Amino acid sequence: MVILPKKIIKLAETIKSNGGRAMLVGGCVRDELLNIEPKDFDVEIYGIEPQKLKEILDGFGKVDAVGEAFTVYKIGNDLDVSLPRRERKVSRGHKGFIVEGDKNMSFAEAAQRRDFTINAILKDVLTGEIIDIYGGREDIENKILRVVSRETFAEDSLRVLRAAQFAARFEFEIDAETVEICRQIDLTDLPKERIWCELEKLLLKSQKPSIGLRWLYELNVVEQLFPEMKALVGVPQESEWHPEGWVFSALPPESFGASVTKAFRANDGTSSAGLWQFVFGSSASATVVPTSSGTSDAQSSETLFPDFKAANGTGTNDIFLAPETSPTVPAESESLVWSFGTPAPLADEVVGVMFKISLDNMRPIVFSAVDDFEIVRGIVLPVAVFVMNMLPSFEISTENQFHNEAMNTQRPVITLPIGVGISVVIVDARTSAVDDNVFFYFDLSFVGNREFVHQVKNSYSSNCFDVKLGDVWYHTLLVVDRARELIDDLPYAKKVAVMLGALCHDFGKPATTKFFDGRWRSHAHDEAGVEPTVSFLDKLGIFTINGFDVREQIIQLVRYHLKPGEFYKQRENLGDGAFRRLARKVEPDLLYRVSRADTLGRNADWLPKEKWFDAVPQEWFMEKVRELAIETEAPKPILLGRHLIELGLKPSAKFGEITKAVYELQLDGKISNLEEAINQAKIKIEELGLETFS
Repeated sequence: MVILPKKIIKLAETIKSNGGRAMLVGGCVRDELLNIEPKDFDVEIYGIEPQKLKEILDGFGKVDAVGEAFTVYKIGNDLDVSLPRRERKVSRGHKGFIVEGDKNMSFAEAAQRRDFTINAILKDVLTGEIIDIYGGREDIENKILRVVSRETFAEDSLRVLRAAQFAARFEFEIDAETVEICRQIDLTDLPKERIWCELEKLLLKSQKPSIGLRWLYELNVVEQLFPEMKALVGVPQESEWHPEGWVFSALPPESFGASVTKAFRANDGTSSAGLWQFVFGSSASATVVPTSSGTSDAQSSETLFPDFKAANGTGTNDIFLAPETSPTVPAESESLVWSFGTPAPLADEVVGVMFKISLDNMRPIVFSAVDDFEIVRGIVLPVAVFVMNMLPSFEISTENQFHNEAMNTQRPVITLPIGVGISVVIVDARTSAVDDNVFFYFDLSFVGNREFVHQVKNSYSSNCFDVKLGDVWYHTLLVVDRARELIDDLPYAKKVAVMLGALCHDFGKPATTKFFDGRWRSHAHDEAGVEPTVSFLDKLGIFTINGFDVREQIIQLVRYHLKPGEFYKQRENLGDGAFRRLARKVEPDLLYRVSRADTLGRNADWLPKEKWFDAVPQEWFMEKVRELAIETEAPKPILLGRHLIELGLKPSAKFGEITKAVYELQLDGKISNLEEAINQAKIKIEELGLETFS
């Protein structure tokens, strides 16, 4: 039970003695029911005239009256007092309301203006009686966020953002009607300071900010306000480096049936079509199965997926290759059927895998690929890696690739998993486009140690998967959650810098992500992320907070978020000067936190923990930073202009050149005290041919 401040009890007693009633309202009542200690209190006074209320409050010391249209009295930093009020929307914006106080207003009408039922509960200060007209307590118990009134909710568009931040802070679901209402509300009237106020709470007051960020997307906030965040959705990532975004849901084969059986013959089976044409074209209700001859052979679903059994590798269009040889692939870019390596009939065991991907997920991949082979490779390989990762005691070689001749004619297709004498070959990859989904089907052919393969094949229940491609948005959600775990010891301004740095760190990937050299790559996305980050911060009005240049730190965190990992790779040839110079641009301690979150934000729940990414590079980086004592800033220059004057040098433009040259030596660790700095300055003065005066 919450122990109320004495001034609230005294106020309630005074109000009662004057014929009124003091009720706790809003967040303080909600928090108590959530077993959260309230930090501030809102009290509504019923049955007291406005002038009488003012007289009563004047007896409580210093009282600040705020509000133009309606007066709220502030007593200290933790208590707001007001009459119950009704609000009427008359114009755009959060100030476009007519507000009227009414001492005789009913509890039902007073609570109706609240946004969510969990905030519409009243509690008598003196008796503890709970007044819950709209079912807020039940919604708290069920962890549901629900609007109080459909009619009044939309009057303040900020409530959409509040829905997302409450869902994140309390880890609540949002009921379907509330979602529908929120998605229809125009948010373009919101000023940047109100937007930031809600995003700040979402990021800093929740333990899993990703919950709120997901809701920002679902509630149409990202669509309306944050194009920089929207651009992350659907941007693919290389599954070996970023397995976290690939979401695989095992499905029974019959779940595919309804969609697959809708297929019908496309264009009488006479014209050529590929994934590009399908995804960006208009014939989204056809099953198109290009064959190895380069022509499109439209087939019925029964022909394509007979009883969902594994293909046997003996189709008339299959390409048979001798074991341990490089594949030969037809030249036509529309060919989507291959058999690689050992034909399936010669394998000890074949695992048939079928999966579907929505057109929305396919579009960014198709758009970035040069031909259909790259599309299939970019999809099938990660799924194959996923399936094999699900198998116990099975390590995937990083050399495992899905090849065609154009990639590398010398590398054999068959690869050996580390520590296991079995070759794994992707066989008979096929694709089919049906309605709003693209279906993929292939065999994983295992060669060698039949008993082992039979054991691992039985270790999972389904060979059919619903696949959601891993994208940068999903990765960002995990990174933000990891960052939230790393900021509790920081002052407020630096908390903001880390959280927004984590949110913005991959803003450069949409513009740079391409499929080449057999992988999805995002070269120079760190630098490319600066411009959208600046745009995003402009929308929030983020600049200096409490004397700390938060804006500049966030920009540099985005620009340099890869540096700890890069430094680790170069550690054998990297001097201390690189760390000190980096510290001139960004706080190393904050950079460590964002980089660590970035790395740990790649660990998928389905991936065995022994295969999770660790933060060894970041820990090595931070250990070096502490050793050099540059956690928050670079070393201050030892040599100053006044030292040059003491040497008899007249002030000039050369001062900067000399002090800069000496400082560079200091950063490299070649000087460590004033005597050494002055000696180097004398050398530089002599090199420049400058005269000194005693």
